[in-house]
Amino acid sequence: MFKTEKCIASGPGKDMFESTLIIGTKQYEKAKELYASANITGMKLSGPVDFRHQHVDMSNVNFALPSGEQVRLMFVLNPYLSKRLG
Repeated sequence: MFKTEKCIASGPGKDMFESTLIIGTKQYEKAKELYASANITGMKLSGPVDFRHQHVDMSNVNFALPSGEQVRLMFVLNPYLSKRLG
């Protein structure tokens, strides 16, 4: 049978929500800096903008531990965020 465990995310913040905020803010600040420097030097920005995004339902993903045991991770939302999202 499958084992369900709490997901522990790692990153620069105290939890995955704070880490996402920190990483997103850094990306935004760098993009803003590059845009501003291009405008100062008179360099014209051109070309397409592209991105990739994918949602993965991790509750349906199984992982094999080094022992060979199959496990499935359990995600628990931050209680503060859960209350805010209703």
